[in-house]
Amino acid sequence: MALALHGSQNENLQKQDGLGMNDRMRKVFFALWPEEDLRSQLVKLQEPIQKGRKVPVESLHLTLHFVGQVESIDCLLEEAEKIHFLPGSIKLEDYGVFEKARVLWAGPIQWSKEIVELSSACRETAKTCGYPAHTERFRPHVTLARKVSRLPELPAFKPVQWEFHTFSLVESNSTDHGVSYRVLRTFSGK
Repeated sequence: MALALHGSQNENLQKQDGLGMNDRMRKVFFALWPEEDLRSQLVKLQEPIQKGRKVPVESLHLTLHFVGQVESIDCLLEEAEKIHFLPGSIKLEDYGVFEKARVLWAGPIQWSKEIVELSSACRETAKTCGYPAHTERFRPHVTLARKVSRLPELPAFKPVQWEFHTFSLVESNSTDHGVSYRVLRTFSGK
């Protein structure tokens, strides 16, 4: 069952561009998209970060699977509707840096079977729709800042428990001011 994340967002998107009846390439990914109360907790994790460029609060998320450039999202939407998953949780309790990508993140030390299975289901959905899986190993995390090559000294933080019952298909757009994201559709567990 698809859920609208913000009121009638799904209806508005369908009216705007037909959700797949488009004539341009789109960069999309599956993600956990935080609700406002969780988003405010994620912002607190950014407070002690003094290096790099902090990710805007409205862009904080946890990527489940990056699909990439697509011409149409119809197949992805149809197949994602079929994903059966158990609600779960993930505990963000540690900072880290991906040196090559130069991103500072918050993530779990250990992650649940539910998050791994949901990520795998999203990857299989992309493969079913003809989009090859990327070879990177799934490492759940929330990117907090970009342009950080080494982990700075940061204070320990109170872990953030993220309970998830939904996941979303999200579009990524590059702008002069960085990357912006738009939730295309949100899906709930069966």
